Amino acid sequence: MKRLAVTLSGLALVVSLAACGGDSEAGGAKGQFIAQGDVICGQGIEQVDSINPGTDTATLEKVRDAWRQMWDQIDALPVPHDGEAKALEFKSGVHNMSLTSEAAVQASMIGGQQKVDRTLQVLADSTKKAGEVADDYGFKVCSQLK
Repeated sequence: MKRLAVTLSGLALVVSLAACGGDSEAGGAKGQFIAQGDVICGQGIEQVDSINPGTDTATLEKVRDAWRQMWDQIDALPVPHDGEAKALEFKSGVHNMSLTSEAAVQASMIGGQQKVDRTLQVLADSTKKAGEVADDYGFKVCSQLK
């Protein structure tokens, strides 16, 4: 009877571990990170795309707010162990987008179109880089950052 209990306990452990899946499996931590991140990116991209183009302070504040919100949500996601370095690189890229969009607002408040233009170029480069890292990691929607 004792042997049967030990065998059943071991079997239960194997079944529960198999149900959890590994980090790299679709249902694992990496898959969840990608799925949740793609939802967040989709909302952020949609929000930025809905903003009329412009380099005035009010427009840049809307862009900043969208990227900051996206960063806050991405930052809150737990980083999976599978591909941890690339996941952290992606998070860093989104953080750079948020920080650079704030710099663009500050440049527009100071009033220097040249400075705004340079900052917006850095933002475009940061966004493109975050999209490339996202693509390398396996994101579908976040890889559309450009």
